[in-house]
Amino acid sequence: MPYQTDDDDVLGLCNIYAQQTHHFEAFILGNRKGLLELRNAIDKALETGCSTSTLFPSDYEGYDVYVALVDEEQRFEKLTTP
Repeated sequence: MPYQTDDDDVLGLCNIYAQQTHHFEAFILGNRKGLLELRNAIDKALETGCSTSTLFPSDYEGYDVYVALVDEEQRFEKLTTP
């Protein structure tokens, strides 16, 4: 799939690389549109509690990102570590 130059046609490209193990780094890499879409999803989750965004990794197969606000430390501690 060729990269589009018209802003309306550019895909929100974003690769999210999780930690491989504890204390390792994580990476979020994307083009401007992809990072803005991820930021918008985060902003919406901060306002409403949750949101989703459809992004595209480097293989152009879309995936959904789910963002949720967990504002209670005790609830956050109970989450399974990825």
